[in-house]
Amino acid sequence: MKALILSSFFLFAACEPAEETDSASTTTTTLPGSPTPGTGISFTSVSTTGLTVNWGAASDDLTATANLRYKLVSSTSNNIADAATAEANGTLVMDWTANTLSQAVTGLTDETSYYFTVLVKNDLDLVAVYTSTARSTLCDGKMIYLASVSMGNFGGKAGADAACNAQKPSGFSGTAKALLYDSTGRMACTGSADCTSSNTGRQDWPLLGSTKYCNTNYAATMGTTNAFAYLNVTLANSLSSSAAWVYTGLNSAYAEVTNANCSDWTAWANPAQASYGRPNLTGTSFHSYGNVNVFCSTPGYVYCVEQ
Repeated sequence: MKALILSSFFLFAACEPAEETDSASTTTTTLPGSPTPGTGISFTSVSTTGLTVNWGAASDDLTATANLRYKLVSSTSNNIADAATAEANGTLVMDWTANTLSQAVTGLTDETSYYFTVLVKNDLDLVAVYTSTARSTLCDGKMIYLASVSMGNFGGKAGADAACNAQKPSGFSGTAKALLYDSTGRMACTGSADCTSSNTGRQDWPLLGSTKYCNTNYAATMGTTNAFAYLNVTLANSLSSSAAWVYTGLNSAYAEVTNANCSDWTAWANPAQASYGRPNLTGTSFHSYGNVNVFCSTPGYVYCVEQ
């Protein structure tokens, strides 16, 4: 890029040092006489391959607001904090354009963090820079999320599915089914204590084969199922940071745990018990926490799988 050359008149007018405002990891730089950046960068319409970048209108003592020009650049590294590094390291998203406060960005890679910054220029070509801000694109798969239940007697698989579809995450408009064992009609397989390589007798199983699954709001990949529709032994990312009780009735190989599903999710009084998983874990304890059961009177959750 060409270096900015100021006449002696403007050098005299810019005798005071540049003003810098530090953020956690980036810097907003404004030269004397430069425009003042507006409200910071935000994002809307985030998807697996795109998003829209928004920013507030800048102000300037020399140039009308409608005549200020903006330039948007991006980077996959945190290296576009000021005008010089934005010009040197940034990938051009939108060239200098007047009176524009948003720009759609396409062609991005899923589950990738991108940094964006906006440069603003007045009629004298004096430049200021907005604080660079990062946003990740979404996971390209189906979602798994949590729905709360007051106890283990939530009314069988139908009651669990109803809880899932009544507690959808914001922005999710699909349908979901609960990931659990119910002898009345939801199981990974029958006749075996290991369902990870079999689908014999399968009924209404919510996972699909060879499919990527994402955690809540499509933030990151959890794992991809094998041909028999079972998730990896070790998940890439956990569903949640919470060590909650999640009712499943499953063993580590997705088969039934005998007498451990609250009588098909209809009983709550002790000694009724159920096997459960932990959403903060990434091994088989995600759906089956060892040989430990929880009493069915315990408030908990169910896993909800996008269909």
